[in-house]
Amino acid sequence: MTKVIYAKYAGKCRVCGKATQRNEEVVWHSGGQGVVHMKCHHFNPRSDNAEFNQGVADVERWREDKALFGTEYAEQLQLEREFNEY
Repeated sequence: MTKVIYAKYAGKCRVCGKATQRNEEVVWHSGGQGVVHMKCHHFNPRSDNAEFNQGVADVERWREDKALFGTEYAEQLQLEREFNEY
């Protein structure tokens, strides 16, 4: 699975090797494959890609929650949503 997310932790881009920052918008790959900077990702999303659209919706919801409640609570809400998905 591939999702566009805000990084919860600082890390390293698996394409360019440069650092990713906490709360930076990145492309996340499941299965322990790591994250990739948005500019480094060679994935060209289409509007019919359900996984990408879900990732976009998750980011928008997180931004709204962050604006309303602050970063920490927005992260908690996102974790709860992810937990309930699986």
